[in-house]
Amino acid sequence: MAAAKGHVEVAAKLLSLLADVDITNDFGDTPLHHTGTKGHPEVAKILIEYDAYVNIRNEDDDTPLHCAARTGHASVVALLCENRALKDPVNKNGDYPLHLATEWDQFFALRELLRHGADPNTTNKDVV
Repeated sequence: MAAAKGHVEVAAKLLSLLADVDITNDFGDTPLHHTGTKGHPEVAKILIEYDAYVNIRNEDDDTPLHCAARTGHASVVALLCENRALKDPVNKNGDYPLHLATEWDQFFALRELLRHGADPNTTNKDVV
């Protein structure tokens, strides 16, 4: 909840008390997925400092990078890419983060993905 709401101090305190950094909800989303979806780079940075797994997948095989790309949070995209996120993971629908950024018209997220080495030649079922 702290990650989804962007509560930096609360997230830091919980993690200092040994909260599970990779805890999941019913859909397999972790706090890092929520920072990508909601656009909270400060919380994402703290989670990464506490060793959150940046390539963790939810039940749809989305990584936090998929979530950030789909919702256009370029600062979270950059942070994840700079912290060992796979640039071209594919989800259950056959989509890469680059496809989601393109499909949802997220230009700044798309630019960050390309700047950090995402492969512009990947294709999905829609050949996007």
